[in-house]
Amino acid sequence: MAKKIIPSELKTHILQQLLESVSEPANTIYYAFTGDHMATGVTESDVAQPSDSYRNLTVETFRNMILGKKLTPNDFRAMIRRYDWTAGTTYAMYDDEDNLLSTKKYFVVVKEIGNRHVYKCLSNNNEIPSTVKPIFADNTSDDALFASNDDYYETSDGYQWKYMYTIDSTEFAKFATEEYIPVIENTTVKNNAVAGAINVVKVISGGRKYDNYITSTMFVSGDIHPSGNPRLYRLSDQANIIEDFYKNTIISLTSGVGAGEFKRIVTSYANNSGAFILIEGVNISDANTFTSTPDSTTSYEISPQVLLTDNGEQTVNAYARAIIDPASSNSVSRVEVLEAGKNYTYSTAIVLEGGVLPTASASVRPLLSPPGGHGFDAATELDATSICFSSTFSRDENNTVSAENTFGTFGIVRDPFFANVEIHIKTSDDTTGSDGSFTNDEVVRQIQTIAIANAITVNTNNTEILSSGTNDYTKFFQSGDFIYISDSTLNTNKFISTVSLVTNSTHMEASSNLNFTSSSATLHLARPTANGVVKSISGVTRLYLKDCSPGFLKEGFIIADKSFASATITGIDVNERIGTSTPEFNFSTFNQMVRCVGALAGDAFINNEQVKQVEAGTNPEVILSTAFVHSSNSTHLSLTRLSGDLLTNKQIVGVDSGAIFSTSFAKYDGDIDPTSGNIIYLQNDVPITRESSQSEQIRIILEF
Repeated sequence: MAKKIIPSELKTHILQQLLESVSEPANTIYYAFTGDHMATGVTESDVAQPSDSYRNLTVETFRNMILGKKLTPNDFRAMIRRYDWTAGTTYAMYDDEDNLLSTKKYFVVVKEIGNRHVYKCLSNNNEIPSTVKPIFADNTSDDALFASNDDYYETSDGYQWKYMYTIDSTEFAKFATEEYIPVIENTTVKNNAVAGAINVVKVISGGRKYDNYITSTMFVSGDIHPSGNPRLYRLSDQANIIEDFYKNTIISLTSGVGAGEFKRIVTSYANNSGAFILIEGVNISDANTFTSTPDSTTSYEISPQVLLTDNGEQTVNAYARAIIDPASSNSVSRVEVLEAGKNYTYSTAIVLEGGVLPTASASVRPLLSPPGGHGFDAATELDATSICFSSTFSRDENNTVSAENTFGTFGIVRDPFFANVEIHIKTSDDTTGSDGSFTNDEVVRQIQTIAIANAITVNTNNTEILSSGTNDYTKFFQSGDFIYISDSTLNTNKFISTVSLVTNSTHMEASSNLNFTSSSATLHLARPTANGVVKSISGVTRLYLKDCSPGFLKEGFIIADKSFASATITGIDVNERIGTSTPEFNFSTFNQMVRCVGALAGDAFINNEQVKQVEAGTNPEVILSTAFVHSSNSTHLSLTRLSGDLLTNKQIVGVDSGAIFSTSFAKYDGDIDPTSGNIIYLQNDVPITRESSQSEQIRIILEF
């Protein structure tokens, strides 16, 4: 049987696509919702497991639904595991060959004042416990810890950390849990990431007797490039005089003039004047190859070079040196990367040997950085395979739902349609009505347009669109694009369709016949931003829509797909929620309960009691409809779990209270169509009590 693997990067990619779907132009729309005010139980063991059946997800969930709130891009975050830095913990280090890295603690979050900073561990100093907390100020401004050519900084316990991003207190409070923290893209870190850099070389075994190292200070005079050779330097009297003893090493200037510079040593030798090294260069006439000429203040270290091999694709070479531990038989304790290089796609490493061979060779391995470099894609690098939806239901959400009773279910619904939307319209010349006559059951679209070509030729009952201008159709259109055609000389000449074929630069075909003839029309590229189906028409100033996507805006331009009637929106309402002459409903919330507006007679209803309508005068009693009370007052009654046809000319009676709601009332069904949208998350929980003085935060984490 074939062997296979599905990398965790695929999971991260899927959740990143979901995040992008919320903010892209043709975006997916999600609503968080609450439901089931009839739920009972006091502990999690009392809560029933939601069923994945069609009836439960697409029928009962909508019948129990109370309140929904639109989720914005600010309500979504990719999530990673939460590992708070703790002294004495041994953290794993990033390793490009570790197939279990995602299961380990290889990054930490550190709290400083109100913020949390996230760091990735690039080296754990041979797997010792971390005792020094990474500090943000050190990481960004302390030159002793952070060098411009490094991609990390080192704490005094030998750990090397890469700063990834910061979570401010607001983001942390909204998204973080005991187990997860959000990923916040830091564009500075992303833009400064170096692709194909080698930031760490891991010591597999340290070897023994790497004696060709020395730490000293330059002499005062006569010892810097004697004999006129700018690449020749005299070493201290403690230096070894064996020929080529310091060959294949690196001299690194550690303090004083030239600190931070390094050069490869080509050879070493000794004469009556002392021991000398020749650093890399082209020929003897080269100027000093150090940028700053070392002097008596300059301290230096000589240690074996770690040669990093490549496959020729790198654009900047990487350099590293071995740090020798004299307390451990002069073994290699760690490798310091002096230049991380760029665009390495493959590399191996060896510790070079000088004139005297070690008794045991060290083994080292370079760690290739992730695609784009450390910090380029924090979500992928830190194994983000979860996503958080976080939303707060604020009291009554601007009178959407009375903040009382309880809810025991919450979830997320994707792309629901609104069922009872009222659009107020006017014509383009600001008079009452519309340009053309809308008809029932046709699709109405709100569009944004970009004019592409003027003076185009269109013919009635023909799909051809011909251009006499200079714009090239092939540059602007492709099959499936929406197009809008208008003739400014006559407002009734309008047309919307899609492109079926772009024949050439001046010839294009629509997917349906044009509805007018013109040689002076304007062709527009159209982007639909909302659509709905005409349910009914009230005069020339009102359209009532069903199957309505939540994107219509005041001042938006709409056009129908059959009658080609068009208008400008002056107001939007749903279920007469706002009820003014120019309402502006923004689809940010929905009320999915059945609302009855009338008059209460006698006693008040009891929350959660059953109500019914019966056929008067029958024996036995014939029940026409039943429902359950979520909330009520003297003029309003909100119901869920409706069964049967709730008639507006018969009274509603409370089974327990005996309360009676008037025999003539207005009824408003739920704002969204219960046959639309997809429930992508559903959770049953211990009932949560709502009050007018409080808000409830819902935080949902989905793991991929």
